[in-house]
Amino acid sequence: MTSTKEHEWGFGRSPRGELRCYRVLHTPWEIHPAATAKLDVEFGAVYGERWLMLNGRSPYSVVFASGSPVSVYPRTSLREGRVKRSDD
Repeated sequence: MTSTKEHEWGFGRSPRGELRCYRVLHTPWEIHPAATAKLDVEFGAVYGERWLMLNGRSPYSVVFASGSPVSVYPRTSLREGRVKRSDD
């Protein structure tokens, strides 16, 4: 298959609830067909009570990709529409 998967930015929240982003670089990954997928995760135990509704659900989309080494850069804070680097 010739399709590729790229991922350049990741997002999350700090323990204080601040929005954070980080840059992720890697070579494009080759994507392969996935006939079936099964999740065996207790979402509530791993991510918290508000994610319980995902227990027992089937995935909406599945991507099976050949990975590569990944570079993850220092996180930044997103405030008022600006990116503030953590080392500023």
